[in-house]
Amino acid sequence: MNILILTGKFGMGHNSVAKAIAEEFEDIDKNNKVVIVDLLEYLFPIAHHFLYKGFEMMINKCHGIYNMIYRFSEQVEVDVTPLGNKIHEDVNNLILENKPNFIICTLPLCAKIISEYKEKTSSSIPLITCITDISTHKEWQSSYVDNYFVPTSDIKEHLLRNGINKSNIFVTGIPVRRDFKNIGDKLVINNNKKVLIMGGGLGLLPDIDRFIGKLSSISNVEITIITGKNKKAFKYLKENFRSINVVGYTEKVNEYMKEADLIITKAGGITLFEAIHSQTPLFVINPFLEQEKKNAAFIEEKEIGKIAWGNSEDYLRELENLLTTEETLNKMSINISKAKKEIIEVDTSIIVKELYKGVMA
Repeated sequence: MNILILTGKFGMGHNSVAKAIAEEFEDIDKNNKVVIVDLLEYLFPIAHHFLYKGFEMMINKCHGIYNMIYRFSEQVEVDVTPLGNKIHEDVNNLILENKPNFIICTLPLCAKIISEYKEKTSSSIPLITCITDISTHKEWQSSYVDNYFVPTSDIKEHLLRNGINKSNIFVTGIPVRRDFKNIGDKLVINNNKKVLIMGGGLGLLPDIDRFIGKLSSISNVEITIITGKNKKAFKYLKENFRSINVVGYTEKVNEYMKEADLIITKAGGITLFEAIHSQTPLFVINPFLEQEKKNAAFIEEKEIGKIAWGNSEDYLRELENLLTTEETLNKMSINISKAKKEIIEVDTSIIVKELYKGVMA
């Protein structure tokens, strides 16, 4: 099979899901040809830099405006028709280059563009949208999408109420890399509580010195911070906090997540499902983007973590209570184990393989 996965870098979650899906296809059949394309970069070789930089600045500096636009877009239909014939020509060239049997989109805009292309050209290439947040936003729905991969049964029910056929919706969870799927059940090795700060959680701390100082003062707590490619943060933490384990960029995030008793992070969709596969509860400080708020609400509903809403001065106390109250943390661990079992353990690649058989029959 030839699989074309279209994504974009409005946040790294969409791209991470694209890579996870690609891994699934490689695992199921080495003969599968999988190509991941940043569609915005392909269509706008120069302008995409400004689009991504502008998006990053908006969510970091003006997230209130972003949220307002996001809520407004829930009420209106996004029309990509003004993108014009040049876009259709470029999309057509992309399809001719790759000759896909299926197109999978992990970014709503990609699905809109391909849906518009299918309408204009009467193309019959099966189009699949993979929803990468716990989101019911209408941006994820497009007229010419053939199938949906959704994270939860609640999202499936929402799509059913909006007229999508039941046979076209598959509850897959949010796809994660193979390293997270191979994680077994947790083993309790010692009495120390291992806290992992990662995935943007570091940037959410309003006073990092006070936060780490307070966290370090809690008895029997071991702290690991993954700074990723942020060399400045890595250097600062290494020099000023000798008692904590500071890790830079690593390919072993899955191992750190599995070993942790609690993860302090942003409420991103893929991080949420990586934590579920790792069976590690979450502590999220002040989710401020609309998508993150929905993911955080899911964490609360399933009781698989704690959300410190707003700029609460009490978040340190909440965190301390969580780490020192064995019963609460144990309950979250049990709940997250249940949540993992509730996720339908069918890879997206297996679903597509079955759909492919139907197309070729």
